[in-house]
Amino acid sequence: GNDPVYLALSSVNLDNQPLQTGDEVAVYSGNELVGSFSHNGVFPKIVKLEESNAGSPLTFQIYDNSSGQLVSAATGEEVTATRNSLTQI
Repeated sequence: GNDPVYLALSSVNLDNQPLQTGDEVAVYSGNELVGSFSHNGVFPKIVKLEESNAGSPLTFQIYDNSSGQLVSAATGEEVTATRNSLTQI
């Protein structure tokens, strides 16, 4: 099997505001959904990534529960998955 990949998120902002309870974050490796979570108000958040292509850039989308909109999210730097590791952003 594949070695696990974990992503540690210390915070996530949407339009310069912290996520609200019920907002959802999806993590993609290429076009493949590899992880997601529904925000419960607590950070840091550890997300286990499924079947991630090691070394591929990760991208993020956020579902804003209050507006019903899905938005692409950016990190300050490119984030890639490395097998058997914990990546903190």
